[in-house]
Amino acid sequence: MRLTFLLLISLLLTACAPDKPGCARLPGGGSYCLQSGAGPNFSTLQQSVLSAGDQRMTLLTRIENDTRGLRFAGMTPLGQTLMFVSWENGVLRADLPPEMASRLDPALFPAMVQIAMWPPEMVRAGLSPELELIAEPNRRRLRLKEASGDDILDISWEGNLPYQRLKIVAPAGMRIDARALDDAEDAK
Repeated sequence: MRLTFLLLISLLLTACAPDKPGCARLPGGGSYCLQSGAGPNFSTLQQSVLSAGDQRMTLLTRIENDTRGLRFAGMTPLGQTLMFVSWENGVLRADLPPEMASRLDPALFPAMVQIAMWPPEMVRAGLSPELELIAEPNRRRLRLKEASGDDILDISWEGNLPYQRLKIVAPAGMRIDARALDDAEDAK
């Protein structure tokens, strides 16, 4: 079941290999090139529920961002590390499960974090020309400029950075609902 779900998520998230190192193709179109600035300083441990259609998976996610760079770890609810991705000094490093390594662009994890949590002007600098970022209080949307103007990512949050709750909705019914661990325990 876990393998099937990981494969499903990886197929939904990426359709093609990235154009350049440090750039990720986004679900629904366009790409995002990781920004090498320090960005905001934060560290968070979250309970993240990933959904795709009727499939669901719960992970613990640790995200850290500081002057050295950005680090993302996905773990089982018991704390076993499943994946680790870092973007430090312009270098992307990834340790992914074998079933995901050939299907998933590891730059997508730090890209989603930067799009959701970094200042809007830094995010806009990483977007491909066909995308626009619409930044509103407690919400961001990435939209295709041409054609239908559809949102390809809808990101909303509660609280201050690193956010008590973060929701990301992408095409094909993919959703991520992450809560800071203290808040996740209170919600039970």
